[in-house]
Formats: sequence, C-alpha cells, structure tokens
Amino acid sequence: MDVNELFEELESIDYSSNLSYERAFRLFNQISVYPIFSITLKKGSRVYRTRTNIGHKQFNNTSELSYPPEEFVNGFSRTNRPRQSFLYTSNFEWTTYMELHSEWTSLDVIPGDVISATTIKYITKEDILVSIIPDFRNMGMKGFLKKVKVSDIEAVFLKRMNSLLEKNKLDPHIYIKTSAFFNAIRINPAIQDLRTEGLIYTSVPNKDRVDNGWNLVLSTACADRVCSVEEVFKRDLFVLSKSSNEINLATNAERVNPSSIDIISGDITWN
Repeated sequence: MDVNELFEELESIDYSSNLSYERAFRLFNQISVYPIFSITLKKGSRVYRTRTNIGHKQFNNTSELSYPPEEFVNGFSRTNRPRQSFLYTSNFEWTTYMELHSEWTSLDVIPGDVISATTIKYITKEDILVSIIPDFRNMGMKGFLKKVKVSDIEAVFLKRMNSLLEKNKLDPHIYIKTSAFFNAIRINPAIQDLRTEGLIYTSVPNKDRVDNGWNLVLSTACADRVCSVEEVFKRDLFVLSKSSNEINLATNAERVNPSSIDIISGDITWN
C-alpha cells in the first residue's frame, strides 16, 4: 500500500466504533519493514517524568511518579492501549511539560491560579539498546541521527508519522492511532530482531519548534532494572492565560525540593 494511501485510510476510520483500534492496528501491521533504527542510550543518561498534583495533592512515594499498574490503565495513551503499562519519560523537564500541555489545558483553572507539578529524574544504571523513530526536524534528536539515512519513501512515511506523534490529546482519536502504530512495530519481526528494550520518539513541539525534545518509553521490567531515582522536585506554575485549546504558564517558578527521599522504600518527605 502506498504511504499516503495508508494514512488516508487511517483518517477514514470511524473512531466512534469499538473496532477502530483493531482497524488501525491492521493497517500498520501491513508494513513489513519500518524506517526504525537501533541506538544505544548510554549508562548515566538522565530522563524525566512529570505528574500533575491534582488538587495540590502531594506525591509521597516515588512509585506514585512511576508507571501505573496495568489494572489502572483504562484508556489509550501515546504508545499503549488499555491494560498496557510502560514508563514514559522525556529528555528534559520542559519536554515533560509540553507533553502535559493538553492535560493542563483541560483543567478548570483561570489566570492567577497555580498548577503544581512534580518531576522525577532518573539516571540509567546501564546501557540500553532502544529503537528510534527518526524525526530529522527535531534538533534534540540530531546527535542520534548522524549516520541514519532513509529513502524518499521512508522520508514520506516518517514525516506523516511524526506529524501524528507531535499531536497532543486535544485530538480525541490521536492515541488510538499512535498506540496502534507502536503495538504494530512491537510485534514486527524486523524490529524484534533488533532486540531493543525501549523506543525513542519525537515530542510535542513548542510553538517555535525550538529545542523540542524526545520521549523514551520503556517496558516496566526494563524500567525497574535500569532506572534509578536521582532526584524529585516540584514547581508551582502560574496560569497567565487560558482558552479552550491553549494555556500559557509562567514556568520560572523555583523548585521545591523534598526534605528527604528514602531510596530503598521510595518514601518522599516534604517540608
């Protein structure tokens, strides 16, 4: 199937149907070879994950900031369908904020309100072999892609796919499409032959596409093995303006650090 035809058919799916995910999955599963490559994420790499303090509730254990148990995953997300749990992280704290932008836009807040967000920073304890979905427009990926070359057809596929991966969940069907893609590549024989344990993909960009980042998703088993908590901190972000599809925040708030973190139990103590 032609690349453009594939994406046209993807857009023609009736996403109100209970079978929409299966249809999208079958479409992506028709592709035998994807322009996806393997790289080594070096030991000592640092990645971030942020969660919103809904109602200013504190997170009191590092497990609350990590991946959710499978039984609590009730919806689709960027790379998972319901009952699939992965650890989602980003290369910078600010990248995690871009990923949360649509969630914050949906909150019932007005200018002058505060959104509290807690960030956990992990450091990798060993090298990890991961797959990467190249985005040649993403300057944050530049170091990974120096030796990567793709054909014209592959470039068209990557452009169309990355345009979906950049969309936030203000598009109500975007996660059905993207999770179908990720689950199709997870069972793709060529990708399985790479023996990778995670995936790097492009992040939601900022308005000016400056310093846009990338995301790393890991299986829970890999996350438990290679990710060590380096620090946890919180910021109070002031709402400057808000509309139905946009929120502007003052992100220069000082960090609030916990008084202690018990590395063994994961307990976090806040002042």
